[in-house]
Amino acid sequence: MSALEPLSPLRGAFFPGHHGASGAGRVEIRHIATSIVEVMAPPQHEAAVNGMIEQALGIGVPKPGVAVVHGPLAAVWLRPASIMVLEEIANAGDLMKRLSSAVTAPAALVDQTHAKTVIRLSGANARPVMAKGCRLDLHPRVFRAAASASTQIGHINCTFLQRDEAPTFDIVVPSTFARAFLDWLLPASEEFGAELDV
Repeated sequence: MSALEPLSPLRGAFFPGHHGASGAGRVEIRHIATSIVEVMAPPQHEAAVNGMIEQALGIGVPKPGVAVVHGPLAAVWLRPASIMVLEEIANAGDLMKRLSSAVTAPAALVDQTHAKTVIRLSGANARPVMAKGCRLDLHPRVFRAAASASTQIGHINCTFLQRDEAPTFDIVVPSTFARAFLDWLLPASEEFGAELDV
């Protein structure tokens, strides 16, 4: 019997393919199957737990507003002593298993894989699309590769990070709001044209 494959909460809700304007400035919108684990620690043990995370994953730990991106792995600072770790499932082992074997008490691990959905927005016009629904300053002088934030986009709470200078944004939304978020994102992208793959 083959392993179970995760299904996108967006599956069947939208027509994949091209939407909106034609031309070279279009953006790409994709659902990225992602393992997501939140790691929390008492503030007095934050440094020790950060060391455990570094040992388990071989990456540094994020700082406020600055994510750590390493290939399919990313870590995002959420609040003091709380980090969200993401790994694309296509490239992943068992993220929760790897973390739980190395990150021990007093840390707490919460698997958010089914509770959260990652939507990737990329392309030269990704930034102006994001700006339509986000009140943060996304100008590249301010918000550049590895920047991250938790805010509202299109009136939906989310955490997002900029993976590269393309730019490529990974937007983490509650799975129950994923369709509502795409209901906002797709029309916001149609001015430039969008290739949808969910």
